[in-house]
Amino acid sequence: CPWISTTTSPEWIKGDPVRIRQIILNLATNAIKCTERGRIAIRVSASDAAASGQKELRFTVSDTGVGVPPDKLQAIFDDFKQAACEPGQGTGLGLGVCSRLAALMDGRIEVESTPGRGSDFSLVAPFAVGDPSEAAPVSFPPPAANGRSGKTILLAEDNPVNAEIAHDLLVAKGHSVALAGDGEQALALLRDRAFDLILMDVEMPNMDGIATAKGIRSGKAGRAAKDTPIIGISAHALVETKQQALEAGMNFYLTKPVDFDELFAVIDGGASPSAPPPAGPAAPPPRTGADARIFNREEALKRLRGDAALFDKVLRDFSDSLPERLAALAEAVEAGNTSETASLAHQLAGSLAAVGADTSQALARGLVQAGRDGAAERLPMLHTLLCEELEKMMSLLKKAAKES
Repeated sequence: CPWISTTTSPEWIKGDPVRIRQIILNLATNAIKCTERGRIAIRVSASDAAASGQKELRFTVSDTGVGVPPDKLQAIFDDFKQAACEPGQGTGLGLGVCSRLAALMDGRIEVESTPGRGSDFSLVAPFAVGDPSEAAPVSFPPPAANGRSGKTILLAEDNPVNAEIAHDLLVAKGHSVALAGDGEQALALLRDRAFDLILMDVEMPNMDGIATAKGIRSGKAGRAAKDTPIIGISAHALVETKQQALEAGMNFYLTKPVDFDELFAVIDGGASPSAPPPAGPAAPPPRTGADARIFNREEALKRLRGDAALFDKVLRDFSDSLPERLAALAEAVEAGNTSETASLAHQLAGSLAAVGADTSQALARGLVQAGRDGAAERLPMLHTLLCEELEKMMSLLKKAAKES
C-alpha cells in the first residue's frame, strides 16, 4: 500500500489509496447531491489508535443539506441503492459499499445528521505510522526513455478474440505478455514468476476476476504477488460491478470494448495516450444508421488505435469460428441448458464487441442474462433474434469485401 502524508501530523501514514479515494468520492457525491445551497467541507484529523505504532484518521465530509431523519439513519446503509435526495430521504448512494470498504481497512463509517441542517459522514480507520524513506508506492513502473515501457504483463482473459487483440497490441508497445484463460491459471502463473501488472477480465470461467483478485490480495499467489497492480476489465458498466472490483482489490476498472489508448494511458501511470500507428489504406466511408449498429468497422478500428491489419485478422478468425460457435449455442438453447447458454453467449458477446457488432452484442448479452436467470423459456426467441442479426452482419461483411 502506498504511503500518504497528512496535514494534521508530521508522520507518514500507510494506507489504501484506492479504497480511501472511493469512499471519499462517494461521500462527497452524496453531499453535493443533497445540498442545493450552503457549503460542503472535507476535513482530516488524526489521533492515537489503540494499537502501537498506529494513528486513527478521521476523514469527515460535512454538508448543510437536507439531513437524515433519525429513523432513516440505519436504512441508508442498506446494501447498494440509489435514491433521489429529497427531504426525509437522506443520501443513499453507495453507503453500503462505503461501509464494506471501510471494514476491509478495519475501519467504519460514522454519521451525525440533523434534518434540515445537514450531515457529517466520517470514515474512521487505523493506519500504520512510518518513515517517508520507507515509502514504496504501488504504481505502474514509469515508461522507458524510448517510449516503450517494457512491462511484464499477465493477461487473464478467456475470450480468444479479445485475448488476441490485447496480446498483439501490448506486444507492439514493447510489453512482455503471458496469457491465462481463467483465474486458476492466473494464480499459478503468479506463483511461478513476477509480473509488473495484471490485466484481468472480471468474468472468467472456473474462477472469475473478482475471486482471483481477492485471492491475489490474500496471498494465494504468494507474498510477492500480493501488491501487484490489477487493471480489471468488464463488459458491465454498472457502478455495482465497479465497486465489487475495487472492493476485491483491483486498482483500476475499465469497460469493454476496451479503448486501448485509454488502457495504455493507465498502464503508463496516467500519461497521455501515445499517437496511434500510421494509418493504413483509406477506409470506406463511415456507415451510418442501422448499418453502423449492425457492424461498425470504423468504431472498432478507433478502439484498436487504427491497426487495420490486426482488425482484419481478428475479423477473419471471428468469421471462420462463427459457424461452430453458433452450432454449439443452438444445441445449448435447444436443450434448455441455461448455464451452458450463458457461458457460450458470454464468449460470443465479447467477440462481437471487439469487431464492432453492437446490436448483435446486445442480443448476445440478453442471452447471457436469461441464462444466468435460469429463464429457459426466453432462450429460443433471443437466440432467433441473435441469428437474424448475425445474418445481417455477415451480409454486410460480404458486401464490404466486394467493395474493397
